[in-house]
Amino acid sequence: MEGKTTQQNISFLTGGGEMGQLIRAKNWSKTPIGEPNNWPQSFRTTLSIILNSKFPMFLFWGPELICFYNDAYRPSLGNNGKHPDILGSRAEDYWQEIWGDIKPLIDHILAGGEANWTEDQLLPIYRNGKMEDVYWTFSYSAVNDETGKPAGVFVTCTETTNKVKALKNLEESAERFHTLADNMSQLAWMADEKGLLYWYNQRWYDYTGTTFEEMQGWGWQKVHHPDHVDRVSKKVQHAWDTGEVWEDTFPLRGQDGQYRWFLSRAIPIRDDGGKVLRWFGTNTDITEQNQLIEKLNETVNKLNLYEKVVVNIKEAVIITEAEPFNLPGPRIVYVNEAFCTMSGYKPEEVIGKTPRILQGPKTNREELDKIRKALEHWQPVRVELTNYKKDGSEFYVEFEIVPVANEKGWFTHWVSVQRDVTERKIAEDTLRKSEAHFHLLAETLPQLTWVTDEKGNREFASQRWEEYTGIEPSGTDSWEAIVHPDDLENINKTWMHCLSTGDIYQHDVRLKSKKGEYRWFTVNAEPVLGNDNKIIKWVGAFTDTHAHKGFAEELEKQVEERTNELQNVNERLLHKNELLTISENFNRTLTEVSPTMVYIHDIEKNRPVFLNSTYLKFIGYSWGKVKELGDKFFDLVIHPDDIHSMSEITAKIRASKPGDVFESNSQRKNTEGVWIPFLNRLTAFKRNSKNEVTQIIGVAIDISELKHAKDVLQQKNIDLENMNKELQSFAYVSSHDLQEPLRKIQTFASRIVEKEYQNLSENGKNYFNRMESAAARMQQLIQDLLAFSRVNSTERVFENYDLKQIVEDVKVELKEELQQKNAVVKANNLCQVQIIPFQFRQLMHNLIGNSLKFSKPKIAPHIYISSEKGKGIKFNSPKLVPEQNYCHITIKDNGIGFEKEYSDRVFEIFQRLHGKDAYSGTGIGLAIVKKIVENHNGFISAHGEVGKGATFDIYIPSN
Repeated sequence: MEGKTTQQNISFLTGGGEMGQLIRAKNWSKTPIGEPNNWPQSFRTTLSIILNSKFPMFLFWGPELICFYNDAYRPSLGNNGKHPDILGSRAEDYWQEIWGDIKPLIDHILAGGEANWTEDQLLPIYRNGKMEDVYWTFSYSAVNDETGKPAGVFVTCTETTNKVKALKNLEESAERFHTLADNMSQLAWMADEKGLLYWYNQRWYDYTGTTFEEMQGWGWQKVHHPDHVDRVSKKVQHAWDTGEVWEDTFPLRGQDGQYRWFLSRAIPIRDDGGKVLRWFGTNTDITEQNQLIEKLNETVNKLNLYEKVVVNIKEAVIITEAEPFNLPGPRIVYVNEAFCTMSGYKPEEVIGKTPRILQGPKTNREELDKIRKALEHWQPVRVELTNYKKDGSEFYVEFEIVPVANEKGWFTHWVSVQRDVTERKIAEDTLRKSEAHFHLLAETLPQLTWVTDEKGNREFASQRWEEYTGIEPSGTDSWEAIVHPDDLENINKTWMHCLSTGDIYQHDVRLKSKKGEYRWFTVNAEPVLGNDNKIIKWVGAFTDTHAHKGFAEELEKQVEERTNELQNVNERLLHKNELLTISENFNRTLTEVSPTMVYIHDIEKNRPVFLNSTYLKFIGYSWGKVKELGDKFFDLVIHPDDIHSMSEITAKIRASKPGDVFESNSQRKNTEGVWIPFLNRLTAFKRNSKNEVTQIIGVAIDISELKHAKDVLQQKNIDLENMNKELQSFAYVSSHDLQEPLRKIQTFASRIVEKEYQNLSENGKNYFNRMESAAARMQQLIQDLLAFSRVNSTERVFENYDLKQIVEDVKVELKEELQQKNAVVKANNLCQVQIIPFQFRQLMHNLIGNSLKFSKPKIAPHIYISSEKGKGIKFNSPKLVPEQNYCHITIKDNGIGFEKEYSDRVFEIFQRLHGKDAYSGTGIGLAIVKKIVENHNGFISAHGEVGKGATFDIYIPSN
């Protein structure tokens, strides 16, 4: 009956799990391949292998490319997608979303091409009811029928989506680590498992003034003091060899040429099996501590008694016995009078006890661990701790602990010099909070804000200062360099007058940007007074008034109008006092000189409690009108579409930490009723006793021009995407449409050879043979050009790979050619190196194939492959970095060779040194080799001698 198949006919489909059952149950008589009992034996055997394999496999069979797959492949199709309808269906009907990617691969195999391998390839497919980004590692190979010709394409594949995503997450984690490392105070670095340094943090480069190229590997020896290099290198090498934690002290040279002492420590990072993967190290500046050690040791060696050690020291002193700082700890053997006055203890109350008597719940445990680690290695240490007096009150102490040696050089005691710094810490904390609050506001304003000391020396400048002038905020450069020469005398005269009298400073001046252009600014500065009513700082700002310089009359009229509003001054001044807790002088300067809209929003009452004059002028309201509107104010000036987003930002600020700054976009209506887009920078301004945010301070910046620029950029991106699609279409034409006519020419030519060749004349046969040869060369040329282009486009995934395995794989691929010519391939001392395996396999295939092609007639080819590692200076090549580590790979043969003047030309695309009749090829193979080497940041050279063979030297960075 139709659709029925006897059990005997389908015995080759026995088993196979779910897919075997589906294949047995399907009515194959209505499909292009017909009933199973008519299937060729090659197809049956392949399908039986696929169904009974636990590895994901897929099969395209016959001219219609009918689809088959096993249970292991089934999960890759997901749910609510192609399964099970794709079984027995045409591939083009069900793989439309990736047909342009896989069809050229299938055609290549069916045309007799070699098997291929692709790793971690992104091929989005439709599954689980939607398009998903899926990464695959797969191989396509031919399944020959009984005539020996390809009848199907066998696919082995593994989905690697989770692996690729994990690698991306790892890269993001590494970026976060580098950001943290670059902001730590110590010099930090990392080395591989062999101790070759491959990364430094920014602090290292800031101190040493070096570059990464100078420092990688063992380049760090350049900044070490010559007297210590050998000692440190031996100790470091011992740590690399044993895997032990490394510690040492030595001087390092800074970019100013001066040496400073550092305490260095490195720890190994191991895998789950305990193998060292890499090293992480830090260098901590201990120059001041070493100087203190020298002074105290000198004093002890001279006086040799406890009391004599501290006779001229007015700070509190504690001397303990020289025992390691672990439980129960060293005992106190001496305290001076200054210590007793500071702590409230009598000598007899502390002598014989440990320093723990001064510690309490707020004593910093991390600092105590720092003390222990330093003293375990007999190193001095300087810390600050919260200690407790006899009456239980807290006091903050700064102290230094140093070991003291006797005349024999043995450490006998620890000497601790302590200073009560409680008042200083309180003042520092207050000042730090005040300055942080000030800096936060300064960075949100568009003015070039700055602070100087009482003598006019710059201490702070906002980031906008550097953006306009190109001068670093922390620099000491004088502003005279950027002031217009015609304005310099007047502003200096006025500035010196204000420094001496304390008068408010105001002046119009032209400042030069880092582009060399001058713009008009109004500079305002006011003095900040200390508790003694003396000037301690000056705070000021440069406001860009270039666009308004020609409107002096209009500005005078505005001043007159504002005079009429003086009745609101007291209320507004009170309002400004809430803007910052730093100082009244800071607030007045940074808000009133600003052309940017500054405002404070009361969250609880949902109303503004402060708007600067710029904001009031923009909306056309008086402050009295704003107060009258109350909680209806924002509904009138904020676009209705932005009210919800402003509420969301408010909720985030309520949950924020001090110092957090948020940004949002909103539209505000001006006096003409036009909605203008603004960028809002917001932060918490005021908190209640429960640390809850009650008021928000913000600035609104007009971004009309920026929004227009973004629209233009978006359109350009769309144009670029269209260009990319056109390039992809061209690649498809190159890989498919250009080869299709060639295949037809070759097919028709083969039929003529079979049936009509004997009817051709000798000249006709000659022309026909030349036509076939030209078509074959054309097809090879297209394939080589595609291979050449894909060398750049292939995703570059580097792996630590054994070159010997690469050579063995290529020998298997070229087995028939090697046997045909009795070729010998010898590979000795091949090393492991970071490479892209797929590309490097192509490189070796091309070079070994090149040696076989250009071998001497009747002489067996001998190909020698070797490698060695070393620094660039070892290989005596000007193209190599002297201190960079390289893997040098040599491929040498005994072939026909070439003239020396062709050493560079052999790598040029389409370059041939011999006629195509004598030696086949397209002249692209060595161009592909060069491109692959360049993808590995390497260098290749060729040397040849006619009749004596050719040598290729490849240099690949080994770390």
